[in-house]
Amino acid sequence: MNIQRTTYWSIIGGLFILSTLLYGGAFFRLSNADQAVYVLMTEHFSLAKGLYYWGQDRFGSLIPALAHPLTYIMPSIWALTLVQMLSLFGAWWIWSKSLDRPLSKIVLAAAFWLPPLAFYSAVVIAQPYHILLLLWGLCIHLAKRESKLSWGLAGLTLGLSYWVSEVSIVLVGWMLIYYVQPSKWRRIIPMVLGALPGIALILAAKNNATRIPIYQQQMLVDFNEFTTGIARIFEGIIAHSLQMPISRWAAMTTHILLVVIAIILIIRTFRLLYKWMILRLEKSALDLAPAFLLFGLLALTLSSYWVYYHETSIRYFAMLYPLGIFFWLQTFDKKKSIPANLLVIAMMFTGVIDTFRLYTNLEIPENRMSFNEAKQFIVEENAVYIGDYWTVYMPGFWHPNKAYYFSHEDGYVRNSHQLKEVFKTDQKIFAIGDNWLESFPDTLNQFQRQFIKLEETENAGYQVARYEVVVR
Repeated sequence: MNIQRTTYWSIIGGLFILSTLLYGGAFFRLSNADQAVYVLMTEHFSLAKGLYYWGQDRFGSLIPALAHPLTYIMPSIWALTLVQMLSLFGAWWIWSKSLDRPLSKIVLAAAFWLPPLAFYSAVVIAQPYHILLLLWGLCIHLAKRESKLSWGLAGLTLGLSYWVSEVSIVLVGWMLIYYVQPSKWRRIIPMVLGALPGIALILAAKNNATRIPIYQQQMLVDFNEFTTGIARIFEGIIAHSLQMPISRWAAMTTHILLVVIAIILIIRTFRLLYKWMILRLEKSALDLAPAFLLFGLLALTLSSYWVYYHETSIRYFAMLYPLGIFFWLQTFDKKKSIPANLLVIAMMFTGVIDTFRLYTNLEIPENRMSFNEAKQFIVEENAVYIGDYWTVYMPGFWHPNKAYYFSHEDGYVRNSHQLKEVFKTDQKIFAIGDNWLESFPDTLNQFQRQFIKLEETENAGYQVARYEVVVR
């Protein structure tokens, strides 16, 4: 192995290890109840109730399904972290196959594994983006090959990606536009057959899912809501850039570079469209795939009422960052453009530096149990814990199989299907008062059951009261 190859893999390995230590499920400092629920899903995975994220009718549970078999040999959080990081590595590997230069592949690794903190949702557990990047890359790569098996596998990854997230309708659109042509019709049957398992998963998951009224009543925004969503994005970017003085320059530079890159990519997209639709150049159509996914995903996300209802949070746009960087790298990979190289290298460095805000005094939102507090919380064997959503699920990070955790009945109960397994007469019941009860009543009514208070205590700085079930 020559020095150049050794250096290349040393850099790739260093970026991957750094990403693992910053964003791996077992290490991520900003983990909250949403991530903790994912750990519980991995520990208690079942086909009957676990095909979608607990308590909702979307976000297919592919990562917990892959991690669950590993829970027999390691703790759930480590199984989940292993699958998460393998997914991230696989996503980088499949997309990097379209690039030639080692420098381009290194920059792509930084974009996939160490995005600016505003886009950290692209890499963490309990978000679908890293597994979508892997599935989308595999689907495009397999569909280009001249093999019926590859076309069938492309259909399988397409079906799985749509189960994981319905934003994969963008990928479905690309496949229809590009591959449903007379010269490519022979690919359709293998792809459809390959997609059948994914379709079956979607039907089974929808049948057993908890319906979300907001998602059912309105799917798309109107024009005013659309423009409001765009304004919210810019407001969020500015607020994020000014949040922490220690890396303010890095965050602001990152976002300025993003705007410059976006403008150039839009121009590049129109040129590719011209070459494909007017000049009928086949390669231009293939090069257009990441642009179609990038701008299609942006338009779809801005049009989603679900995203608008959640204040157009920037986390829903996290996947645009790695896709945009890939499109840029693909555009200039074979060109010796010094300005283009310097621009994307600067993007990489400022993004990585912004990531290090995880090691600063980044504040945890008030009234939420932190990642470190969850480590210190002592969990009783086979007990039941009831509390506020953002608090009660957090101990499940480290003790998913030791106890049961439920949000109070007026909160967001993710795992209502587990209620029938608990509240036995000899079971310890604990109420965590933080952000829920100002004081613990002598009699507590929850989930159509009555509990009598036995004692109050403190656990990792949280006020906790022990109750017992009233036998009727």
